[in-house]
Amino acid sequence: MKYVIIVFLACVLTSCTSLPLLVPNPPSKGKKPHSTRNGAGQAKPSPSQKEGEEKGATFDDVDFSLAFAEGGAREPETVAPPVRTGGSHHAIVVPSSTIRVALRQGVINQEAYVMGPFEARSASLDKPVELKGRIAMEVRSGGRLSISTPDTTPFEVALPCTLALRGESRLFDFGQESYRGLVVVAGASRLTIVNCIDIDEYLRGVLPLEMGKVAVQEIEALKAQAVAARTYAYNRMQDRGTHPFDVVRTIADQVYGGANVETPEADAAIAATKGMVLTWNDSLAQVYFHSTCGGRTANMHEVWDRPYCEYLCSVDDHDAQGTPYCAISPQFTWKESWTSEALSRILRVTCKKAYPGSAFTGNLLSIVVGERFLCGRIQICTLESSTGENVCGGDKLRFVLRRKSSGGYLLRSANFTVVENGPRRFALEGIGYGHGVGLCQMGAIGRARQGQ
Repeated sequence: MKYVIIVFLACVLTSCTSLPLLVPNPPSKGKKPHSTRNGAGQAKPSPSQKEGEEKGATFDDVDFSLAFAEGGAREPETVAPPVRTGGSHHAIVVPSSTIRVALRQGVINQEAYVMGPFEARSASLDKPVELKGRIAMEVRSGGRLSISTPDTTPFEVALPCTLALRGESRLFDFGQESYRGLVVVAGASRLTIVNCIDIDEYLRGVLPLEMGKVAVQEIEALKAQAVAARTYAYNRMQDRGTHPFDVVRTIADQVYGGANVETPEADAAIAATKGMVLTWNDSLAQVYFHSTCGGRTANMHEVWDRPYCEYLCSVDDHDAQGTPYCAISPQFTWKESWTSEALSRILRVTCKKAYPGSAFTGNLLSIVVGERFLCGRIQICTLESSTGENVCGGDKLRFVLRRKSSGGYLLRSANFTVVENGPRRFALEGIGYGHGVGLCQMGAIGRARQGQ
C-alpha cells in the first residue's frame, strides 16, 4: 500500500476492499447497549448503560485524579474491551472503541444541563445518585467535587466523578455545546471535563468541522476524511494510554464540536466506512491532513524535520487537464501584508517561541527566500533585521510569519513569494493552506466532484 496516506483517496473513493475493518468485540454479558438513530438513519450503539447492569470495564475504574497529580501519571486500566481488525492483514489491536475527549481543562467550576434524568457515579458513593435538569459542579479541597441542582441539596463526591445519561437520545449541554456519551469530571485543585464517547459518535462531531459543508454529491471526500480521522484518533489513543484523555477538541488534535455540528452527509460517510482504518506494515499508519495542498503535497521529513516516512511523501495532485484538484479551494491562492513595524513586532514574539535561543531583535529590513523543497514550500528563509539575521524554514515559517498580530492566525502556507520587501511594507503572495502533509481535504472534494 505504497503512498497509502497520500493516495488513499483513490482506494477509499473507489471502495477499495483491501483495507482492514475494525470489528468491535460483542458487549459483555449483561450489557445491552441502547440504539439511537443518526442522520443517515443507521442504528448506532450508545455509550450509555442501563441501570442495574453489572460493573465491567467502565470509566469509574480509571483513577483520573492520580493521573493529574503532580509527580507523574499512573497508567490507567483498560477502559473498554479492545477492538481488533481483521481481513487480509494481521489483526491490529487498538486501545478501545471509546475515545476520551478533553472538553475543558483547568477550570474550578462547570455547569451542565440535561433534558431528562442522568446519574452521578463515584467511588465515594454507595450507589449512583439520580439527577435531572441543571447541575452545578465546583472543585473542593481534597480531590472532591461539590454537586448541586435546583432540586437537590448540595453534596460532595470524590473525584473522578462520572455523569451518565439514562435513556436514549439525550445530550449533555455545556452552554451552547451539546455532547453525547459519558462525561468524566477529574482533577485535584482544578477540573478537567472529559467526554467519553464511541469513536464513530465522536467522528460525527469531527467531520463537519474538519471538512466544512459538503454536498451529498461529494460524500466520497467525506468517506476519505472519515477513514483518516478514525485512524488519527486510534493513533492518539495508543500514544496517550497513560494520560487521562486521548485528544482535545481543538486543532491541536481534531476539531470536535459535539452533537451541534452533526450532518446527515457526515453520518452517512462514517457509516459507510465503519471500521476502516489506514495501515502500513500491519500497523496503524501515521495520518495527517490539511485544507489545501496547492497542487502538490509535502514530504513529512522536510516540513517537520522528522524521520523519513515512505508513504508521507510529496505527491502531485493535478487532474488529467493539469488543474490541481484543490483549485476549488477559496484558499488556493492568498495574499498577506504587514507594515514593517507590525511584522517586526510579531517576529520579536514568534521567533523566540519557534526557535528558542534565537530571538529576533531590531527592525525587519528584508525577507530573503533561499532554497525550496520539491513541493514549492520554502526550505530556507532569512529574516534580515537592523541587528542581524534569523534563518527559518519548513512549517515553522507559518508560526513565525503570523497574520496581523503576534497572537494571530498562522500564515496559510510556507509556499509563497515576497512581492513587497520593505522598507515600510511587506507583502506575500502564496498558494495552499496548511502544512501540506498527507490528505489534501479540498483535493478530496475536487476528486469527488470528478466522480472518484
